Amino acid sequence: MNYGRGIIYVAFGAAYDRFAAKCAAYSRRYTNIPMCVLTNLKNRDQSWSDVSDVEFKHFDMPQDQNRAIKTSIIDHTPFEKTLYLDCDAVIQRDGIEIAFDIMQDDALLLNIYSRWSGESKVPSIYKRCFNTLSVVYPINVYYGAFCGFTKGNGVQRFFKTWNQYWQDTGKGREMPALAAAVKHSGVTVREVGNRDRIFTWPVNPNAIVQHEYGRYVRNLVGCPEFSSYKPFDFGRQST
Repeated sequence: MNYGRGIIYVAFGAAYDRFAAKCAAYSRRYTNIPMCVLTNLKNRDQSWSDVSDVEFKHFDMPQDQNRAIKTSIIDHTPFEKTLYLDCDAVIQRDGIEIAFDIMQDDALLLNIYSRWSGESKVPSIYKRCFNTLSVVYPINVYYGAFCGFTKGNGVQRFFKTWNQYWQDTGKGREMPALAAAVKHSGVTVREVGNRDRIFTWPVNPNAIVQHEYGRYVRNLVGCPEFSSYKPFDFGRQST
């Protein structure tokens, strides 16, 4: 597969493979854009048979290395224009093509989560990361579940930084390292927000891409219940 544009997922572990398959099958109702799945499984869920124009790339790696692949996804995408979606995000209406249309050369497409000044109340998981990486406020924070990009030196530098920062901060959640990597790498970012209705975390049927919120997406696509795999989460994450 070598297409100009496509959607890519990282789905490590049987439960996430099943969820990704259900989401991809549902998304196929609204787009025929090619898909690529980065997986550590050779025996995948049968629901993938309902998804057309999808390629799989296998990695002989344990499940807890899924973010090592996510933070270096530019090295694995077969597309010139790539839209990464978490495997628990679903395209729920027409229009995802706009995400590719507004991607800029050698730039990221990210959905803004928040903007924090030095006086902002910063969640502890971010504060620890930013202290480790010597981040100077203010800083923009972006959702990690939605990331569009085109290939280029600036984007390559960003992903290299993101992967290194994720390792340097304990190989846990990747969103704090994402914000720091955007700031320090100097990569160009095309921002979208809630008003654009391209991506949403809180439930919004008017948005094109809906991320899992509570049990909303798994109920929408008919995915069986399962426990999230986040072995790095311990106790409270914010102050």
